[in-house]
Amino acid sequence: MKKLRIWFSPILLWIASVGLVACTSLEVSTKYDPLTDFYGYKTFAWVPNENDRSCLAAANEMIWDKMKQELKVGFEERGFIFSDSTKPDFYIAFDVAVKPILSTATVEQFTYQPLWGKYGTRSLSAQYYNEGSLILDAIDAETNEMIWRGTVTGVVGEDPHEINEKIHEAVELLISYFPVWFDN
Repeated sequence: MKKLRIWFSPILLWIASVGLVACTSLEVSTKYDPLTDFYGYKTFAWVPNENDRSCLAAANEMIWDKMKQELKVGFEERGFIFSDSTKPDFYIAFDVAVKPILSTATVEQFTYQPLWGKYGTRSLSAQYYNEGSLILDAIDAETNEMIWRGTVTGVVGEDPHEINEKIHEAVELLISYFPVWFDN
């Protein structure tokens, strides 16, 4: 009976790890007080003093505008009304963070021969990628207390088209976790 041997080269290992990273989905976490009556919130606006922003998206005006556009549309699709002239029920604030991640993988392949003993190869592959997080806060306009916080995290590429798609996907997913949905 012949033994089937599979040899992993560093290139194949790198391709496999890139494929696994590319297939990762977005992770969402939320925090809020379940006793909060979210049905009392119907109108929203951007948090005052947004020009004092210090987040990463502020460094790129196009990303900042894309985030604001996606968030506004997302909340409006859920039945909330954007209010820029009157006092809203709640404010929206967001921040963006990106950090480089080093992903490593080790593959060991050993075989045993009666006269030679154990021998084989060990391959190590390393890959850098960027992990981005969008943090979204909803703040009660009356009490100025945070009523909801959502965070979405995922792998971010460098292609502008891909970044726009990721922003849309991340915002849509994150807003779907907001506790209230109104019918228009």
